[in-house]
Amino acid sequence: SGIQFMNVNPCNGANGTVNVTEFKYMLVEIDEDEEGNPVSLDDQYSWLIASKLPIKTITFSGSKSLHALVLIEAENLVEYRDRVGELRDYLKKIGMPIDIRTIDPSRYTRVAGGDRKGNIQSLVAVNKGSKSYEQWLVNRLYYLN
Repeated sequence: SGIQFMNVNPCNGANGTVNVTEFKYMLVEIDEDEEGNPVSLDDQYSWLIASKLPIKTITFSGSKSLHALVLIEAENLVEYRDRVGELRDYLKKIGMPIDIRTIDPSRYTRVAGGDRKGNIQSLVAVNKGSKSYEQWLVNRLYYLN
C-alpha cells in the first residue's frame, strides 16, 4: 500500500532515460556477490560505508537489499555515464559487488515507509561518506590504500 518506489532522478512525467530532467543520483544496490550468493544486509551496509561514496540515503528495500542513493550531480547524460563509470571502476577495485542493472538514471528505488509484501521499507542512514562527488573523486586513490 502507498508509494513503494520512485525514480532515482527527476523525470518529466514518464519513465525512461530520455525523460530524466536532472542527473543527480546513481543507485547502488548489492543483492549478490560475484558467485551469485546472497549478501547479508549487515555486509551490504558495511560495504556501502567503507566505500566512502557520497551517499545521501540508504533505504532497506523491504526484501533482501539496501538501496543507496549516491550523489553524482552530473550536468547531462554523457557526464552521468562518465561518473557512473568512475564509480563502477572504483567499486570493482575495492571488491564491492554491485548490481550493474541499477545504473540507469531513471531506475526506480524503494521509498521508506512503503509496504512490500508485509515488510516495511525503511530509511537506514543519511549523508554518509564523502560530501560530494568531487570530494570523493579527489580522495578516491587515498581510499584505495
